[in-house]
Amino acid sequence: MRRALALLLVLSAPLLWAADEEVSRERLEALKEQIGSVTDWLEEARENEDQYQARLREAEQSISRINRRLGELETRAAELDEKLARLGEENRRLEARAAEGRETLRDLIRSAWMQGDHATLRLLLSETDPQDIARLMTWHEYIGDNAREELEVLAETRRALEQNRKDTRQARTELEDTRESARQRRDELAQRREEREEALTALRAEINERESRLSELQDDRDRLSELLREMEREISSLEPPEDARPFSELRAKLPWPVRGNVSRQFGETVGDSDMRTNGIRIRTEKQAPVRAVHYGRVVFANWLRGFGLMIIIDHGDGFMSLYGNNDSLNYSAGEWVRAGDTISQAGNSGGRSQPGLYFEIRRDGQPENPEAWLE
Repeated sequence: MRRALALLLVLSAPLLWAADEEVSRERLEALKEQIGSVTDWLEEARENEDQYQARLREAEQSISRINRRLGELETRAAELDEKLARLGEENRRLEARAAEGRETLRDLIRSAWMQGDHATLRLLLSETDPQDIARLMTWHEYIGDNAREELEVLAETRRALEQNRKDTRQARTELEDTRESARQRRDELAQRREEREEALTALRAEINERESRLSELQDDRDRLSELLREMEREISSLEPPEDARPFSELRAKLPWPVRGNVSRQFGETVGDSDMRTNGIRIRTEKQAPVRAVHYGRVVFANWLRGFGLMIIIDHGDGFMSLYGNNDSLNYSAGEWVRAGDTISQAGNSGGRSQPGLYFEIRRDGQPENPEAWLE
């Protein structure tokens, strides 16, 4: 905001002082420097815009890759869920076979009991694992090889199935962790993308604002250049009346340009900037007559931003008087005026809230305190 304020001050306040040829040339150079500064900023900002766009592109590409990875993980999770379902079916089938094995075991126990084979009966009742039973039956040769092998295969299959289910659950858990991590990463990237989009939008808005400022600076430069050329043409033909006293002899003797009270002194600061006023502001009634303080030739009579309708009179020998914030102007550039001629009516043009007159005196391009010249 400070930089923007500085630009506005460069664009507005210096234009009031542009009536003097030397000062106008200085302000023209200052405008050119400001144009160069804004142009450099715009070039750097456009480079930053390219960098923001590149980072935004990288974030969006990363999000795309993560989304693709999440899709793969979702597919893998579905496959594991199907595998767990199949293992569940297999486990139920094996449970059915185990039930059949237990029924066979009960038959063996009943048979051993009926035949009075108490040794085999004790073995059957002391062990419940089918594999252990099969091992015991080998020693006692109570059941055949086919029954023993079937029990061994059943026990081994159940162990393998349980291990498979354990591994599948572990893989499912790891996959879920990976998927959650990917989601978090995607959310982080989405947040960064949003922040970069906001930064890019803000940068583009500032670029547009600076481009508008640059356009205003260039317009002011062109207006000031034209004003300078016009002043050179007018001043070159300036010839004071023969009976007029030199301006330099009239310190503390000049009439006031308008009736009123001084509401802003010479040298006061402008707002919160370091700039100081080069004239005074006289509060008066709207349409109050504004009079020339000395003879001279009007070299400027037009509207200038910040100071509204303004008249600049060249009095010769390097002296100029400036009258701003008028409501209307009675003279045009090139016309002669005498002391006391009504050159305008006071007002509040240029954006002023209260009617009044801005008045300034310059000598060789340098501002002087007007009150030191007024009677």
